[in-house]
Amino acid sequence: MEEGVEDVQPSVEDISDKKITGQKFGKSEEDLLNLIAQIIVEYILNEEL
Repeated sequence: MEEGVEDVQPSVEDISDKKITGQKFGKSEEDLLNLIAQIIVEYILNEEL
């Protein structure tokens, strides 16, 4: 799961940049939901460990 953690960090910056420039891309909201889902999954996995 270490690769997943590395993938999450740049995604946060990308979503922040999209929100600052405006949501004209339309994908920013979907990316944000995916990021939240990843955080929830990783939190659950960490709690089990």
